[in-house]
Amino acid sequence: MGYSTRMNIIEAAEKLFAQKGYSATSVRDIAHAAEISPAMIHYYFHTKEQLLDAISSGLRDSFDEITTIMNGFTGTAFGKMECLVKYYVRKIFESGPVVYILLNEQQVCSTEFSRKLLQYLANKQWSLFLNIIHEGRQKGEFKYDVDVKMLYASIQGTTRYFLFNDKHMIKYRSFPLKQISFRNMQKQVVSHLLQMIDNMLVIKT
Repeated sequence: MGYSTRMNIIEAAEKLFAQKGYSATSVRDIAHAAEISPAMIHYYFHTKEQLLDAISSGLRDSFDEITTIMNGFTGTAFGKMECLVKYYVRKIFESGPVVYILLNEQQVCSTEFSRKLLQYLANKQWSLFLNIIHEGRQKGEFKYDVDVKMLYASIQGTTRYFLFNDKHMIKYRSFPLKQISFRNMQKQVVSHLLQMIDNMLVIKT
């Protein structure tokens, strides 16, 4: 009972945070959507920030997971980049509602908690990407005369565009994103990103 109630609260909050925004969603709104009393929400989550933390925990943990995977990866730097891109795109698509919530928060940074959380995730992403770039350059695989920040921004921007363009946002606002199949789109995004990285970064022999 306790676990199912907790998950019910998390799912209701996730949907409302995405539709209305974190700041515009009240505990009473969440309680109404979850069909429980506001006191029950406070029992499981003392603050709304704890709810956001619970919602984003899976995405946050995934960056710790990919760090471990990258540390144990053997092979070329491009192979490692390919692994990172595939993992990143898959996790972003699987975590669509959470990503949308965090992107909205990124625009307003309504709380100190959200600022720290977003900074943590951004630092993790950038560190993983930059480490592979450095490795590739040291191995003679990657070019030096490439704007790495621009390449990184292009990867993020492309992924976000495909996930959150108007057509799919309409679907998203109507249904939980996890019920919509994005496999073909994921493959297209991964293929496009890897082609872009190969063209811009890899030294051709």
